[in-house]
Amino acid sequence: MRAAMLPVTLIALGMAASTARADDPTAEPSPAAERVTSYRKYTLTADVLSLSLMVAGGLAEGEGGRDTAASNTLMGVGSMGAVFATPIIHGIRGHFGRSLGSLALRSGLGALGGSLGFAMADCRGSDDIVCGLDLVGPGLLLGLAAATVIDAAYLTDERDGRTGWAPQLAVTHDRVQVGVAAAF
Repeated sequence: MRAAMLPVTLIALGMAASTARADDPTAEPSPAAERVTSYRKYTLTADVLSLSLMVAGGLAEGEGGRDTAASNTLMGVGSMGAVFATPIIHGIRGHFGRSLGSLALRSGLGALGGSLGFAMADCRGSDDIVCGLDLVGPGLLLGLAAATVIDAAYLTDERDGRTGWAPQLAVTHDRVQVGVAAAF
């Protein structure tokens, strides 16, 4: 009978130990329990508005694709928003590395898309000096849209307990202490 009680006793002790550890407020959180939040809705809203302004700028062009004051304004504001709004959001949230990465991603994919659009133009037999520029805008738009998707998918998650540092200053009547506190 005692031999049969040993497994039951070990299982009961194991359950009690895991329950005690779960209730311990000083216990380290497990990676699975780490809470992940996202600010994707803010970046996507800024990007959708910016890209919509760019599309509206393209639709506001005059006859024969001529620029108008409205098309230039809409395209300019939309382009600036598409390139800079989301990196600014990353920076405001304290993610300066993500901010620079987002800016590089948008600049690179926008330039790549515009270049591919220009390269796809068929200018054989044309003496027009601006031949091919009509496809730069759609290529730029597609490059910025791709950057929006990549940015939202990979750069907008925040985890609780992330590392960080903060300067420290302590002043008493007989000394001054300066230092840095960090969390890893």
